[in-house]
Amino acid sequence: MQDYSFACVLAKQGKFAQANSDPQSPLADYSYAYHFDAVLYANFLQKFSVKKGIEHISANVCDVQINQTSGFIESVQLEDGRKIEGDLFIDCSGFKGLLIDEAMKVGLDDLSKWLPCNKAIAVQTELITEPKPFTRATANNAGWQWSIPLQHRMGNGYIYSSQFTSAQNAEDEMLSTVDGERINNVRHFDLPLAKRKVIWHKNCFALGLAAGFLEPLESLGLSLIQSGLSKLYTFFPDKSFNEHDMAEVNRLHNAELDRAVDFLSLHYKLTKRDDAEFWRYCQNMPISDALRHKIEVYKSQGQIVMYDNESFEEASWLSMFTGFDINPQRFDVRAKNIPLDVVEKNLAQMKSSMITAAKQAMTHQQFIDKHCRAQSDR
Repeated sequence: MQDYSFACVLAKQGKFAQANSDPQSPLADYSYAYHFDAVLYANFLQKFSVKKGIEHISANVCDVQINQTSGFIESVQLEDGRKIEGDLFIDCSGFKGLLIDEAMKVGLDDLSKWLPCNKAIAVQTELITEPKPFTRATANNAGWQWSIPLQHRMGNGYIYSSQFTSAQNAEDEMLSTVDGERINNVRHFDLPLAKRKVIWHKNCFALGLAAGFLEPLESLGLSLIQSGLSKLYTFFPDKSFNEHDMAEVNRLHNAELDRAVDFLSLHYKLTKRDDAEFWRYCQNMPISDALRHKIEVYKSQGQIVMYDNESFEEASWLSMFTGFDINPQRFDVRAKNIPLDVVEKNLAQMKSSMITAAKQAMTHQQFIDKHCRAQSDR
């Protein structure tokens, strides 16, 4: 299957190319993601916003004033004595949820039943080779390990279940596999696997980690922030804060996260690995009725069920099913209308054009050097 994915063909050759508009080219229907240094990206967004007229205040919130009649936030008190009043407050305070949770008492729905890994460790190391054009995710004894190359360093981490290993064992397991000298100390994190019951409550809108957290197996953090912003400006309120607008945003958000959780669960549920207690647990772990239905329909005749507000497209689901060697019992009968030799000819042409296009593409390092070389002072 991967021979017909241009992303895979490029990755195997250490190449990168941007999409074009030629409908006959393998590049016409090709998408990709970015490896970002999160700190540098946040700094860029801050500078960009200030230039556009945003006032940036760096301070800690020590108190939140709520109107006792309406339940709306009136202002936030800063530790330096300043009071910030407003009509709409966007909570970007991370796991703490200073506004949406600590002040407004909007609770969380626990997701740990569907997502087995609840701990993380991370460390940065020196980059000893040219950066690869892909993230590597490797299954370990009690979870999985990531390796993400940037131009100036390598990001490494291990997501694991504390039910099946200790923090020290996880750290030892990760450090035994990373390359390059360590740049910083190993950091340990708890993963609060949960989603906010609602992300829009009265005049407070939760964004990012304040809205919930899904483990980073599919790097959904920035994507969920962007989709949250999209919902906010699509249903941007006037001062009446229509309750039906809020209800629709919350419905869309919950549906999106439920489907994303299903996709993450699939990575664990379909495993045939049985050499560790963790993976044997994953084979028998619970999954949602929606995910079970999707799996069974695919097993029947290869049809991929797509619900509303899916974060992942059909190709992503297909790659998971085929990657875990899930084969349909039969195929769509309409496929019989196309002669087999025509199918084989088209597939051969597709495969050949991808190989040719990949050979002509720049290496990943050449593309970086030409288009986006990092400044030395970063």
